[in-house]
Amino acid sequence: IVLPESICKTAGLMEGDQVSVYNFHSGHRYETYVLHGPPNQVSVNGPSARLSQVGDRLVVVQYVLTDENSQPKLFFMNAENEIVSPAEVFRGAAASRY
Repeated sequence: IVLPESICKTAGLMEGDQVSVYNFHSGHRYETYVLHGPPNQVSVNGPSARLSQVGDRLVVVQYVLTDENSQPKLFFMNAENEIVSPAEVFRGAAASRY
């Protein structure tokens, strides 16, 4: 999966990191690796490209096994692949949970 380099830096994702991708539209779930790309562009390549289409809402998850105390990072992105507040993505009570 190609993710904007700025988003990768904010999230702490390096090229080659393994991630799980969940597609809200199709229900597909798959594992792939991260590539850095241009600003505001997300694309799915290779065999995974058959599991997603332009406009699908994706969740990208990286799991880390550690003995250290760590806090998850949670980002919400709009249709232009920019980080936004949860209120811009969810409406009503759902936004207050984030």
